Amino acid sequence: MRLFCTIVLFIFITVFSYSSSLFLSKMSIEQGFNLNKVDNLKYDLNSSNSINAYFAYKDYITKDIMGLFVYNFDYSGPGIKGGTANNFTSRTLDNFFLSKFFYPLDNQFTLEFKADFLYEFYNTGSEKWTEGLYNFGKVSLGSDISYKKNDIVLRSGVGLSYVWFPNYTDLETEALNMIEGNFASSINQNFIQLSLNLGFELNSSFNLVIDYFLLYRFYPDLYINSESILDKEKQYDLINVLKIEFGFDFKKTYLNIGSNLSYYNSNYNYRKIVDFSTLKIDFNKDYLDYINLDTYFQFGIYVSSSSVLEFNPYLGYKKYFKRHPLKNDGSGELDFSKLEYDLYYGASLSYNYITDEVLSFKPVYTIQKGVSNNKYIMSGGNYISHYIGFKVSFEY
Repeated sequence: MRLFCTIVLFIFITVFSYSSSLFLSKMSIEQGFNLNKVDNLKYDLNSSNSINAYFAYKDYITKDIMGLFVYNFDYSGPGIKGGTANNFTSRTLDNFFLSKFFYPLDNQFTLEFKADFLYEFYNTGSEKWTEGLYNFGKVSLGSDISYKKNDIVLRSGVGLSYVWFPNYTDLETEALNMIEGNFASSINQNFIQLSLNLGFELNSSFNLVIDYFLLYRFYPDLYINSESILDKEKQYDLINVLKIEFGFDFKKTYLNIGSNLSYYNSNYNYRKIVDFSTLKIDFNKDYLDYINLDTYFQFGIYVSSSSVLEFNPYLGYKKYFKRHPLKNDGSGELDFSKLEYDLYYGASLSYNYITDEVLSFKPVYTIQKGVSNNKYIMSGGNYISHYIGFKVSFEY
């Protein structure tokens, strides 16, 4: 892996750095410390770090067609990977390639074609990088068209992706299928994704951005859990996302207000053995369906021409339509008297200092609290978290 990254870096620097066309490279390192308290447990101190390298080259392929080529390398770990990771030693390594071509139809319309490839290595610290249980790859093709007139931009696009998990397995589901004699069932998580996006942007005395995304995922070889092994229904996911952001830029300050609304619909059903001696099973239909609302504010002060102080409070709420939380008695059973919800809120304070528009240094402090009616301690829904870190970036 080190040899591969070195080769890619060498190609980008030697081939493109001497070109008269536009070449951009950006590297950043972030180191942080997480102080977390889950439910009634003691505070736990962990560290996290990330390394990111971004290389982009832009040039005219023909007289009218411009090409953009991007490689992005991202490493994260060790440390907490979020409230649902349940593993404090996990590491991820992403390799992302993008090719994008711009063809202006006239002075207002631009047609875009793109192809990208992503592969993520997910390592829990106990396996080889290539054997990670949650490793996955993604290949995508897409097309967009944009219309620009004065201060208004309209966008629309479609995409097709294939995502695969080369090492994933679910031993409990396999065992349950064998017990039930359901040998035809599959745990293959690979899926095909169709996407549609629509966008509106206004840039005048204030900025307004509205984006809508529709994602449909189809799992060709994955059957959903059912109460009867005779049922053979393949899994699908339907995701709707609406994003709205207002931006106001004053002489010495700026303010951004945004909100993301997500609606997730899937025919996935939860089925788990809660007692292996009696093979008692808990079953929860439409387990993943939820609506999620995130709201955030970004208030910045231009301390000087090279530094910005930013305050960012935020709030998020997720409500499941049919999902029942786990009981907090160690039984692993579902509490069918409740429907699960998750609430989180917090704020961050950061100071970004840029020298000569090349090197930047950004310390940040974040506090976040999570509240959930899922009291099962391993769910991680009830917590308070403090993060202190700094990020150093170099851009060329």
